[in-house]
Amino acid sequence: MRAGDPDLRDRLPLHARPQRDPRAQGDDPPAGDRRPQPRRGPARAGAGALAGRRRSRGRRGDRRGPPRARGGDLRRPAGAAQQRVPRVRREARPGRPAGRQALLPGRGGAGRLILTVVGVGLIGGSLGLAARRSGEFTVRGVSPRAPLALEAGLVDEAFDDLGEALAGADLAVVAVPAGIAAEKVREVLAAAPEGCAVTDVCSTKAAVVEAAAGDERFVGGHPLAGAEVAGFENAREGLFEDATWYLTPTSSTSGVALEKVHRLVTTAGARPTILEAAEHDRMMAAVSHLPHVFANLLVGQAAVALGDRSIPVAGPSFRDATRVAGASPELWASIYESNAEALSAEIDAAVARLEAVREALGSGDVDWLRGWQEQAAGDRRRLTDEGLGGGPVREISIAVPNRPGVVAEIALALGREDISIADMALSPAPDRRSGTISLWVAEERAGDAERCLAGIDLAAQ
Repeated sequence: MRAGDPDLRDRLPLHARPQRDPRAQGDDPPAGDRRPQPRRGPARAGAGALAGRRRSRGRRGDRRGPPRARGGDLRRPAGAAQQRVPRVRREARPGRPAGRQALLPGRGGAGRLILTVVGVGLIGGSLGLAARRSGEFTVRGVSPRAPLALEAGLVDEAFDDLGEALAGADLAVVAVPAGIAAEKVREVLAAAPEGCAVTDVCSTKAAVVEAAAGDERFVGGHPLAGAEVAGFENAREGLFEDATWYLTPTSSTSGVALEKVHRLVTTAGARPTILEAAEHDRMMAAVSHLPHVFANLLVGQAAVALGDRSIPVAGPSFRDATRVAGASPELWASIYESNAEALSAEIDAAVARLEAVREALGSGDVDWLRGWQEQAAGDRRRLTDEGLGGGPVREISIAVPNRPGVVAEIALALGREDISIADMALSPAPDRRSGTISLWVAEERAGDAERCLAGIDLAAQ
């Protein structure tokens, strides 16, 4: 069973568990007393309307300084104290007992969260479509072409004004080109409500994490999904199905924000993997950016070697190795530039390995060449066969103090051990001083996860 499996999502929902007294937990500043009107399509009645009119929370300015002091990680979303958590009866399915699904209360009506997608292209449009069809989100799109995305059924509401699109939102996704992602993240964080989690889809994380400046609402993200073609016209609901989706929280990230983003990722059918931003960029330099560099080199070298001649006998090795050569020059130029330091280090390492191969060729060291080839075969099997695959999962519950950063600390510790979290749930105690975090991990890694968690000093600030 995978994190993206709908059975798993039915069984392991992300939610604030209902066993405590909601009245003891307070609430965040309430949502606005009126909803902005979308460019097309009627505004939907949100949970704010159901709970009574509420005044708008002020937006933080561009020069807002450090984030305000905050409570612990195990808080309920804005307005939750006034709302019952809806529970949906699930029928029993083969291999698992019947259960109930509790949804995070949101402002989108019927327990749905309001999701604002900033940039409705291939990635943003596909995410909007998957979120809409899940029934868990009301999706707003903001971009020059958002009205067309509305007509295509990718979003519920279309906006051309960022502030209006973010008013009352529970979650925002920045899905714009890498070259402008950092600035757009800053802009969205400045305009978004205090309870709105913000994430992005950029393939490098250092710049966007720096742009977030320690804001507790931000969770860096990167889905390993895409297509040879761009644009919302090519969006599809299953684009992220079973794909790895990296999340890069920091020590400042709130647990509620991480839970919301994790829920969105699993709703889209992807498998969330949590790691630090610097590690993500080093890894992407090795497994994504360097292969594009080599694909370009191979094509260029073949073109020089063959001159004006064609390659009528080119085999599958050349085609496979060069499939991504020249892909989207504007996009990839910005990706190379945004990860220049890590990519340069990988190029230096590759040059050293090539020199070792050249030395073996010059000395006729066949044994070395054979061992090199065997090592490559073993490395490839290991790299491509690992990951959270099918199979059972186990719930691990851990008592924690309700302090800022505790959820991100746990998630990053597991990520450093290559343990993926299939799902999570946050359960604050009635006094809000402590609580329980429930995590679901692959059965075969549950023992490793328990040992890892036992080694964390959760009381430390």
